[in-house]
Amino acid sequence: MEIRHLTRERIDDFFMYLNDHISDNGKRNSPLFLPISRENLSLSNELIQSFKRGQFVSVNKLGWRRVLIAENKKNDIIGHIDIKSHNQSYTNHRAVMGMGVHRDYRRDGLGKLLIETMIGWVRTETEIERIDLWVLSGNNPAIRLYVKLGFEKVGEVEDMFRIDGASHDYIMMTKKIE
Repeated sequence: MEIRHLTRERIDDFFMYLNDHISDNGKRNSPLFLPISRENLSLSNELIQSFKRGQFVSVNKLGWRRVLIAENKKNDIIGHIDIKSHNQSYTNHRAVMGMGVHRDYRRDGLGKLLIETMIGWVRTETEIERIDLWVLSGNNPAIRLYVKLGFEKVGEVEDMFRIDGASHDYIMMTKKIE
């Protein structure tokens, strides 16, 4: 397995992987990990464009984004982690993280490896002081992983989403980069 930065050559493969990953949201014994209905599981054009544009924006400018992908020996994308700017000015010292692991590779340590690799990149290549993330309250495997890796819960919005007839809280977590 290898973790590397997403390149232009792999962008279409990445979106195919990501679309497949999103299809697991709340299905196949997976918790709801995105705040979207189980009936609306596909990449939006807005998200695709955000990934494409963000790769070419300098870190610490609004709209930047960086993606690391994990590949197996056959060069299939089996996981990803992305980090991006917040949407507000004066937040250059912080970034927002998101990630996912292909269904066949969950609970094997890949998520931990992706996060540790991204934190290493942030430490050596940026001046970011905190990594933030949002997680749905029912996504217990993700919450346990984030806590294990030093993320702290700093807030929770009760009843933030009503998806498929159920209420979901949104938890904000952060990790100080030292």
